[in-house]
Amino acid sequence: MGPLIWSVLLLAGALLVVALEMFVPSAGLLGILAAALFLSAIIVAFFHSAITGVSMIGAIGLLLPFIFLAFVKIWPHTPIGRRVLIGRRDKDDLLPRGKQYDERQQLVGRRGVARTPMLPSGQVLIDGEKFDAVSQGAAIEAGNRIEVVAIRTYKIIVRRIDDDEPARGLDVNPDDILSRPVDDLFL
Repeated sequence: MGPLIWSVLLLAGALLVVALEMFVPSAGLLGILAAALFLSAIIVAFFHSAITGVSMIGAIGLLLPFIFLAFVKIWPHTPIGRRVLIGRRDKDDLLPRGKQYDERQQLVGRRGVARTPMLPSGQVLIDGEKFDAVSQGAAIEAGNRIEVVAIRTYKIIVRRIDDDEPARGLDVNPDDILSRPVDDLFL
């Protein structure tokens, strides 16, 4: 067998080892072996001719982005990939459910009064009940009217309202990433 056939066989072996690396946990050893096989395929191709060697470098150069793409797109869905990578968790999986959480969710949209200065946290009075809360942005003076805009992990988020302001809901569009609070971006 000539150097051209050996070069092609080494290239095929490298591709096989790369495919095996996706499914077998080897701590990168199979990846190192694949790199050595790619390099060997190039060297052996140069023994055939310079044009064959340069062509092998070009072929491997064209294959590498597809190999990388396969690892990015396919590997997370393999049994090994699912065990190694942490899946994206839904917000509902992270937040504890229960009576207290559901009661707090009912406060969204309700209005009350700041009992203490909120710099940014303080105490508010909503429907005759005291709650610890955090202001949405600016400081709120004691006695100012407030509205609950969100509940995040049991924290009550409020904003100052004017006396003549009509009631409204939370002004955050969940599909618009720029209107979401920074705390919610990484959940």
